[in-house]
Amino acid sequence: MKIVIVGAGMVGASIARELVEEKKDVILIEKDPEKARFASNALDCLVLNEDGIDPETLKRAGTEDADWFISLMGTDEANIVACGVVSSAFPKPRTIARVRSSYYGSLGAASKSFLGVDHVINPEIEAAQTIVQAAREGISGEILPLREARIRLRSIPAAEDPRFPGHTIQEIRKAVGLDFLIPAVVRDGGLTLPAGDFEIQGDDLVYLLAEPKVLDVILGPAAEPQSQVRKVLIVGATTVGERVVEGLLRSGQETKRPWGKLFSALAGHSGPEITVIDDNREHAKRFAHRFPSVTIVNRDLVEEDALEREGAGNADLVVCVTGAQSYNILTARLAKELGARRAIALLLNNSFIKLAPKLELDALVSMRTVVGSSILNIIRKANIRTLHAFHEDDVELVELSIQEESPAAGRKVRDLGLPKGALVAFVLHGTSSAIPTGDTLVQVGDTVGILTKKGLIERLEEVFGGRRGR
Repeated sequence: MKIVIVGAGMVGASIARELVEEKKDVILIEKDPEKARFASNALDCLVLNEDGIDPETLKRAGTEDADWFISLMGTDEANIVACGVVSSAFPKPRTIARVRSSYYGSLGAASKSFLGVDHVINPEIEAAQTIVQAAREGISGEILPLREARIRLRSIPAAEDPRFPGHTIQEIRKAVGLDFLIPAVVRDGGLTLPAGDFEIQGDDLVYLLAEPKVLDVILGPAAEPQSQVRKVLIVGATTVGERVVEGLLRSGQETKRPWGKLFSALAGHSGPEITVIDDNREHAKRFAHRFPSVTIVNRDLVEEDALEREGAGNADLVVCVTGAQSYNILTARLAKELGARRAIALLLNNSFIKLAPKLELDALVSMRTVVGSSILNIIRKANIRTLHAFHEDDVELVELSIQEESPAAGRKVRDLGLPKGALVAFVLHGTSSAIPTGDTLVQVGDTVGILTKKGLIERLEEVFGGRRGR
């Protein structure tokens, strides 16, 4: 697969790196000499220091025979124009544009293709969706939300359960006697995909994957969000904050917006009590006008005891979504210290992701990660979608749906020909779910979860085939 990317900023370089790791043919175009030089030194792909909107540059990049064209420049207009130029000049590549304007985003969603843009990626909407989903699934530092509610991934320090340290995975599974999988173990900061004879040590962090009710029996009941999220405190009257509030207020309603129904289980009939705090008077006034039923507080939380006085300690959920990621982390951490049950912090990049376990927050949502994941979900063949990326290593838990044309349809798991380093973690068939064995049959319509190294994505595309993108 050949992909041309325009824009070697934080997201563009990250996407290029991910695609190179997946064995894709990537050409990166960047007008700024310094960014182009950095990308050329850091990435194993062709980097052109030229104007990505220039038709001649696009020809030199080989856009004519590319499968995808992704525009990630600084402005919405530039990205839309670039996709329009490509769409007009080259019939083959499908186009993706990063667009922050809700106006352009809504137009792009209203038709199959808008001004040559086949797919619109709005970072604020993607981040808000992730935050909403994390809350809906029951956010916790020990519970990782998956897209399919019938399967859950939970983690536990091995030292907290005497059944784990000093025992192999085979011994643990036999002793527990339930249908579950230990797909990953974190040891000394690194991630291991363990075999059955792998022995758990006391300092390990162990991931378990199974149906929620099975994990509740093994690890104890997980707190469900439905009865808890009644009081919500949002720090930051930003676009992301606006999208999250909109989802809360539209709970239970049928809507075309992707976050509209996600909070229906959280809010109940009357909806949660929402307070939004921002130190910018104009932002606060805009929110007050936009959401008359929401309590808007215009104050600086740097003031001593300000967060406590605004009731953070009694909140069921605190969401920090200002434009400063360090401020979001510190505020969310303080809210937890004050007694907030759950806290989410928005990050602009992945600088603090590896600190997540030590920060003791319930979720860190990286804008860079959610945008990157959305783009990858679109362009991967076989409808491969990332459920969770393990920050300790280049390992992902992905899911895919089995199409009629898939060469995997009708085969047993042992006959799929999966590459070494890829493991089938679950199979969902109709209303049933299974932790598979080698004899588990993969059928058309099934959803299959796979734990895999990122470098094996291309091989999985070959094994499962199916349609390109969404």
